Amino acid sequence: MTRKALRRTLRPLVLFCNFMSHEKCLKHVRIPCTSVAPSLVRVPVAHCFGPRGLHKRKFCAVCRKVLEAPALHCEVCELHLHPDCVPFACSDCRQCHQDGHQDHDTHHHHWREGNLPSGARCEVCRKTCGSSDVLAGVRCEWC
Repeated sequence: MTRKALRRTLRPLVLFCNFMSHEKCLKHVRIPCTSVAPSLVRVPVAHCFGPRGLHKRKFCAVCRKVLEAPALHCEVCELHLHPDCVPFACSDCRQCHQDGHQDHDTHHHHWREGNLPSGARCEVCRKTCGSSDVLAGVRCEWC
């Protein structure tokens, strides 16, 4: 499905930072805008980017556009980025340690948006939530 066809399908839609959503679905959006996300990180953890490569059917986590040219991906959390978007990336790679003051009996999910396989299913409603056409769905970096 082309982006133009998708826009026709998702009417009325809201376009903000390349984030698309039905107007009625906005109350369910839990992912912060990429322009404010860095300010929400309490313990910054840098990403470990590997060499540039071609990542078919993947989307940039900052600008949300498809990766067509060689791009970067974090070897720890699978974050995908255009090289020009790296300065705007949020330092929110998953932590590989627990701080001493945290509750060790509680496991918190580390949510990452998009780049799910096209056949991925929602754990709540069991409907398809992955897409190779748009940046869609969220997944836990730990699970």
